Amino acid sequence: MMEKKTQGQMSGESNAMASSLRVNNLWYQLPRSLSVAVSRSGVKNYPQKSDYKQGQTMVINLNTGTSFVDWSNSYITFSFQVTTTNAVNYNFGSGSIMNIFQSIKIQSRSGTELARLDKLALYANLQSKWKYSKDWLESFGTLQGFGQAPIAAQAGSDILQYVIPVRLLCGFFNPSRGKLCPPQLASGLRIEILLAQAANALTVSGASGGLSYEVRDLVWSLNSVNLMDSVMRSLNAQSSSNGLEYVYTRTFSSETQLPNGATQSNITLNKAVSFSNCAW
Repeated sequence: MMEKKTQGQMSGESNAMASSLRVNNLWYQLPRSLSVAVSRSGVKNYPQKSDYKQGQTMVINLNTGTSFVDWSNSYITFSFQVTTTNAVNYNFGSGSIMNIFQSIKIQSRSGTELARLDKLALYANLQSKWKYSKDWLESFGTLQGFGQAPIAAQAGSDILQYVIPVRLLCGFFNPSRGKLCPPQLASGLRIEILLAQAANALTVSGASGGLSYEVRDLVWSLNSVNLMDSVMRSLNAQSSSNGLEYVYTRTFSSETQLPNGATQSNITLNKAVSFSNCAW
């Protein structure tokens, strides 16, 4: 006569076996996946014009659709060519190719100004030296032109290629705790970057008459993230009720001229803010 086991007995035996497996390091159950992304892909966005010269403003309107954007894995690439009437040697001094960026302005789809940063070249140089080690600057930093040896420039000089991580442009692209940028904010984003004059961006040895440069084939390569439907429903519900909080640091600069012979300077910060992280 066969003995029937109750559900409780079967459960007890199962728990006992599971305990034995754990004690003997034979537990091979896969951990639960914590990822909420369905897919990640690289999406290219292009500016209004393919070529820009010194003093012009590069304008790009992002078209990200319903995808989130991971700025930490996004970057911009472009070709750079120096032209001059005299043969000269040039490099970026202690800076990088970001010397050519004078200022940046970011606006939402509705026209709200989200960020504006003057003296962008100085800011980028200080941030790179502050955040990254010498080894990084001498390896990955070479893609931006750090430590670049003097280059001979003349009529029809070589076209060089540079890569810049988006997070180095300003605080908007480096949000608190590395949050993804929601599609409600990223889609339709307008970015304007003013190019500096060659005399201010380049360190030149030799007669610099007729010195100029051109930026070509600018591409914004964005890391686009598509989330699970359940996660999107939850975020949409939160957005409609309390909104999605996207926190980032804004930087403002104030310039003061020091008179000849002066031994001290009074600097006034003409910007009222509710909370200041630091001043430097």
